[in-house]
Amino acid sequence: MGPMNEHATMHDHATRLERVFKWLADHLDHTIDLTRLADVACLSPYHFHRVYRAMRGETVTETVRRLRLHRAAVELITGERPVSRIARRAGYSSQALPHRGDYHQIATTFEQLAAIAGGMNLFGPPTRSFGIYYDNPTATPQDKLRSDACLTVPEGWSPSGRLESREIRGGRYAVFLHVGPYAELEKTYKWVYGTWLAQSGEELADAPLVEEYLNDVRSVPPPELRTEIWLPLR
Repeated sequence: MGPMNEHATMHDHATRLERVFKWLADHLDHTIDLTRLADVACLSPYHFHRVYRAMRGETVTETVRRLRLHRAAVELITGERPVSRIARRAGYSSQALPHRGDYHQIATTFEQLAAIAGGMNLFGPPTRSFGIYYDNPTATPQDKLRSDACLTVPEGWSPSGRLESREIRGGRYAVFLHVGPYAELEKTYKWVYGTWLAQSGEELADAPLVEEYLNDVRSVPPPELRTEIWLPLR
């Protein structure tokens, strides 16, 4: 198979697996049925699981478990459901609920972006992962919050399909390192806005907040996750 055909095949598989991921995200409380998922991907049931694991870096079961834990982390923070109910929905019978943290509403978008980028061979050692957040979650209704999931791309790359180009504002930033689960980021934010900002004498610039994710949620335990918070300054 030539390079062109190989690239086209990878892109096609990435598109198919993106459909599977979206189906999983929309049916988290359903029993995993590999035959059904193979139909969604239009792949043979005999090969679907291997294709999925090779391209996603994890099994379908691991994906579903991680997404359920993402959802549980949000529910624990917001307190919208009893802890026992959250534990059952995440697949745990105990209220001592372990979790891998979450990207909140941007989690599914990051997963879809990873699938697309993998199919386009955009990943490499220099690739960096960012989240750009445009709204204040304490002052904006949840369904109105705007954010972008971003990966750095090679020089000269042009967006196509569902991908769009974004640039992170230049200038001054205060950068803070958060070590630990994503679900605990709010604690760091409270300190940054409630303590550091008042004591620093700095003024915020009219620009969105940026997070950079320094390691991979799929391969690093939650206590070791490292996230930089970039606070734009005048």
